Amino acid sequence: FTELVENHDAIQQQIKASCEYPTDGVIAEIDHEGLKTALGSTSHHNRWQIAIKKRSATKEATVKSITWQTGRTGRVTPVLEVEPIELSGATVSRVTAHHAGNVKSLRLGKGAIINAERSGEVIPKIVDVVKPALRTLVVTKCPSCGSELAWEGDFLTCTNHDKCPGQVQNTLEHFFKIHGQVDGLGPKSIEKMVASGIDTLELIYASSEEDFQQAGFGDGQSKNLRLELDRSLNVEIEDWRFLAGFGVPQLGRGDSRRLLQNMSLADLAVVSKEEIMAVEGFAEISSADIVSGLQRKWPTITHMMGLGFNLLETPLASDYEKIQSPIAGMKLVFTGKMIKGSRDQMKKKAMELGAMVQSLVSAKTDILVCGENVGLKKMEKAEKLGIKIMNETKYLALINK
Repeated sequence: FTELVENHDAIQQQIKASCEYPTDGVIAEIDHEGLKTALGSTSHHNRWQIAIKKRSATKEATVKSITWQTGRTGRVTPVLEVEPIELSGATVSRVTAHHAGNVKSLRLGKGAIINAERSGEVIPKIVDVVKPALRTLVVTKCPSCGSELAWEGDFLTCTNHDKCPGQVQNTLEHFFKIHGQVDGLGPKSIEKMVASGIDTLELIYASSEEDFQQAGFGDGQSKNLRLELDRSLNVEIEDWRFLAGFGVPQLGRGDSRRLLQNMSLADLAVVSKEEIMAVEGFAEISSADIVSGLQRKWPTITHMMGLGFNLLETPLASDYEKIQSPIAGMKLVFTGKMIKGSRDQMKKKAMELGAMVQSLVSAKTDILVCGENVGLKKMEKAEKLGIKIMNETKYLALINK
């Protein structure tokens, strides 16, 4: 034990050096079963384990300028352009400043000197400011469309949603990323389309091979783009995934699925804030944001539905009792890596069998289905709440009775 304590630094270095990928620390644990039992666990961690981390290497960097970027939702974020530095084996020339509020409060700008690190050995970020800038400038107009920006807390936001090229491009990228069935429509292709005026989902799906050629795509690429768009109409896609692709505020994949378990996609054309609030998990502010976003996006959603996408409808919660299966009406959470199929496939099958799939364990969860490498926190929460925990094999045996 004494030798272990005296040489722990060397042991950590040896472990990290033997690892095939970058890591920012090691886990130390007691391996004496009696001590492990005596120490027990909290709702968050085992008391017989501890993470030993050292702060990532930091280095001073001089800010040359700030680049402002407009995202899909209209938020304009600052990125610090710095004199290149070496950090954790990589050359870093850009460091995130997170939001405009930081630029003001930390007095960031040309000439500022910052300490930077690669968070988790990946993302360059500010640790502190060594020397603030003599002058700080925060943009007042959107760098993408030139519209006036509005403050929302610490964030600057462009409200010119439908006409802002930055938002348009990121919105289109989001749709095809969430859809996941269209090859060839990555950021570069979408940037080229937007630049040529093919800047809406309606126009993209209406474009011919000749239109793509005029936008600067080669003959072969134009043909493939048209074929992929046609194929995307025929490939089965869950209606909640389809809805999530439109980037309605507060409606990611999980919340889209939850919403469509309580109302149909068509119902959303006239849904009210109160109706959304009646669904478990939706609060007043988020419900209002959803209604506003749906009203703005609905013409596009209606048009896209009219193209004939092969949508798999989410079973309504009220219909679950009509489905006869061992898990009908139950609320399930899937966690960990599954061996006999992907988690998405298992979730889809569970919903077909009348179960409601949740993202997080709660008092209303009936079964936690565990694959490999399951987080301790979910397991302990399920045990504390008295929720049935099943491994993949037992779960499959249950539904295949």
